[in-house]
Amino acid sequence: MTSLTLDTNLMMTFRLSDELGPTLVGRIPARELRGRIEDVARTGQVVVIDFDGVSLISPSFADEVFARVEPSLVASGTIRFENLDPHMVEI
Repeated sequence: MTSLTLDTNLMMTFRLSDELGPTLVGRIPARELRGRIEDVARTGQVVVIDFDGVSLISPSFADEVFARVEPSLVASGTIRFENLDPHMVEI
């Protein structure tokens, strides 16, 4: 496994409602988003996924983003979630 040095001075925020709208549905857009997120995170930048303004997340979208994102990137704090509904945090 490759060690990743985290540079907290470098941060990229993906504000999902601005990029995809308030309703997040479908595997294809989620897969594309996850790929972009992981690509940035692997460069050592902190990636913030901001859910502000998101009113609905389909199960298929959530599965692609949450269940399939590389776990070590989340565990290390490289990928962070903000403004996520408490019900989604439980999932």
